Amino acid sequence: MNRAWRDCDPCITTRNDQEKQMETARIYAIVTLIAVVALAITTAIVL
Repeated sequence: MNRAWRDCDPCITTRNDQEKQMETARIYAIVTLIAVVALAITTAIVL
């Protein structure tokens, strides 16, 4: 794994970038979902 990092192979770099983007997208999706749920709960309490 460490050797792969040092080798700067374009394929490996691309795959890592895609995995990172997917991870970021997943985090954003979870945060958005939590925000929507929190908003819904707040609205339910207020109403």
